[in-house]
Amino acid sequence: RWIGRRIALTTPLPHGANLATGYQNGGAQLTFFAIDRDGELQAVTESPDGHWQIESPTQRLANGFGLPPGAPLATGYPGGGGSASGLTVFTVDVNGRLCAFRRERGGWDAQVLPGGGLYSPAALATGYQNAGRQLLVFVVDADGRLRQYAQEQDGTWSVGIVPNGVGLPPGAAVATGY
Repeated sequence: RWIGRRIALTTPLPHGANLATGYQNGGAQLTFFAIDRDGELQAVTESPDGHWQIESPTQRLANGFGLPPGAPLATGYPGGGGSASGLTVFTVDVNGRLCAFRRERGGWDAQVLPGGGLYSPAALATGYQNAGRQLLVFVVDADGRLRQYAQEQDGTWSVGIVPNGVGLPPGAAVATGY
């Protein structure tokens, strides 16, 4: 049975804001992500007592990120290890860069993945290859090409154009299947 609860965010989400979800802490805590009206990433995590804890990962980071309010997001687990390997959320910033945010032991960490030139805001999708051990992120760039970002075993990222993935509308919606 579903119980509706209002979650009071300091800065509201824009109408039609995109959400992404995933589990943290070994699958024990559901988290949803959205970008609020001020362009700040919001992480809302279910606590063991059924309440919601709200934090803004981008406000805790030293370097600022210009995120489009309500922009599309995607989540994935590096190494394909499920919730035990740490949930990562991806979005494209206002400068056309693919950004990744991940909770670490000391707080939130962020990185800008290689290869700018993305359309902002852009839809994204995540998937896996190599028997689920390699995290992939897909996004259509500003030139209408489908890009694939692949996380390597050492944690670095490579980027390439998917064969025949050209002629698409910049930032077009993409989906993956398993």
